[in-house]
Amino acid sequence: MFSRIPLLEHYDTRIEDISYVIVWFRVVNEDGVLEPRWTTFIGIANLWFMVTSSFVCVIFFGIKCYTKITKALKHSKMSSYYARSIQKQLFQALVLQVG
Repeated sequence: MFSRIPLLEHYDTRIEDISYVIVWFRVVNEDGVLEPRWTTFIGIANLWFMVTSSFVCVIFFGIKCYTKITKALKHSKMSSYYARSIQKQLFQALVLQVG
């Protein structure tokens, strides 16, 4: 939403007509020297933090859930091998859907 107006004003391009967007890490200043664009670095760092923290949460809680379910299956009264096998398969399908 915040990109629509600058793209239209500066580049005469509608955002619906664009298939990809690039990020400028350096810009040319008044002297013609390339200098870093710090807002871009901060934005990329923020994006990296959000994606990494999401993966860490999925992995952490997935391992925690796996250990609890494994302990529960060991102490359960289900004697059938097939019932345990189906329970493990359902858990693995759930993990694959989340990941």
